[in-house]
Amino acid sequence: MSLARQTILPEDIIIVDASDDDLTKQVCTEYVKDNAIELKWFGTNLRSAALQRNLGASVSGASFIVFLDDDVVLECEFIEALLKPLLLDEDGRLGGVGGTIVNEIPAPFSRLNRFLHFLIVGRDPHLCAGMVIGPAVHIPYQMSSLQSKPVQWLPSGACAYRRDIFLKTQFAPSFQGYSFMEDVELSSRVHATYQLVQACGARLYHKGLGSVGHTDWVAHGKSRLLNRHFVMVHALGKVRLVDFTRLFAYEMLYTPLAGIWNGGRFGSSRRSLLTLIGAIHAGWIIVCGRSPHGNIKPMGIDSAVPDRGSGER
Repeated sequence: MSLARQTILPEDIIIVDASDDDLTKQVCTEYVKDNAIELKWFGTNLRSAALQRNLGASVSGASFIVFLDDDVVLECEFIEALLKPLLLDEDGRLGGVGGTIVNEIPAPFSRLNRFLHFLIVGRDPHLCAGMVIGPAVHIPYQMSSLQSKPVQWLPSGACAYRRDIFLKTQFAPSFQGYSFMEDVELSSRVHATYQLVQACGARLYHKGLGSVGHTDWVAHGKSRLLNRHFVMVHALGKVRLVDFTRLFAYEMLYTPLAGIWNGGRFGSSRRSLLTLIGAIHAGWIIVCGRSPHGNIKPMGIDSAVPDRGSGER
């Protein structure tokens, strides 16, 4: 396990397991026999990545909470590089830090793609790395150096938050299953009061990156729109007609067209069509006011988190 080879070892490792078998528990039992780091295993019936992460953080006593996916391989200095900005932040203005996935290299946008993106979202994606723009569209950040750089969102599979801040904000409990966009929702709320940075020197390899893990593409398309709508309204406070127009256009026009164009195969076209059907269903649910996230209202974290100074950045 790459966690055991870190230059700075974690205080403990917490695994919240919602699988149907005991394989993960058995692996954890074998790990405890051979390693000095305390490992805590919890079984749960909660099939929600967001809720499982909340549960894991609630039982940790560490000052900083590091979230990792279960299929990542860390470079030896990952945790040291990830926590360094937080340890150097004497004023407490930094709320969280994101790591760098070395095999995640965003493909450059073509001219047509940039034009469609600008037309629908309202911003040129080439100028928005690490930002959340338009109807809660999160643009991947790119590793240009080993220096930390400001961002507006953190990926939940490779990030760290101050424990006190996270326990007062947490992942929204209405996210279920795969919990698409739960990381953007949380980090956008935190970013309203605190700074977020990407630690480019905190590097890891994500084994499952790019793999097709969905089988129900209609449900996937439905959750994409419903969850992005929740982030747009709840975390970003965007409720204008133009925001909803861009939201529907992004998920019902841009996303399926990009899937067909990039895939170029019958299978990709079929997935894009099924995803579109799910998005149309989600759009009707939103129009009827029946979102699974409940009565969605704009919400910041100013009232939930104590002030750490003037808030100037």
